[in-house]
Amino acid sequence: MTTSAGIRWNFAACRERIRSLQGRLGFSDAPVLSILDLRLSLEDGTITAGPDDTPCPDIGPALFCLLDRYAQSREVPATFSPMPFEKAHGSSAYAAAFWRRAVLPLGQLWGTSPGRAQEIMDSFGAVSVAFAHRAWILLPLPRVPVYLLFWDGDDEIPASANLLFDTSVPAYLETEQMAMLGELVTDRIVSCARR
Repeated sequence: MTTSAGIRWNFAACRERIRSLQGRLGFSDAPVLSILDLRLSLEDGTITAGPDDTPCPDIGPALFCLLDRYAQSREVPATFSPMPFEKAHGSSAYAAAFWRRAVLPLGQLWGTSPGRAQEIMDSFGAVSVAFAHRAWILLPLPRVPVYLLFWDGDDEIPASANLLFDTSVPAYLETEQMAMLGELVTDRIVSCARR
């Protein structure tokens, strides 16, 4: 993956910043960073997922990009005030892709497997909150709250969902990385639902 700035995201390019997260910004002192059922080895940059440690090399560039930026941030308190992605500075360039890749698949999952979605949210340590028909606050990165909102469908309106960010998230991630994180969250939820 190469971003618009022309940076190629691989572990070698950002190893030191990612390794600096060990014991910092909410991560444990373990030599592995755990994120959404993914495990990133700080020794060699390998990424695995699930109970069988399935290798996930394709997710590497996005994860390295997110963690590199996160490692450069300073800690700010969460506001616990949700913000739609569209309110992030410069989001219009990413809005259509964010909706297609991060939001629509969540609504489809909720419409077909609400019980499975509940199970996944529990396994990710999400906290239930009183928004929508069902909603959770999830911490895909230890200091980055996202809000997952789900509405039941009926005969006339299909089930739907939305993914919102805490208003503190721009202190940790730029808008492009917020879009990437939304897509990663959805990808992990949908991948877990398929298992």
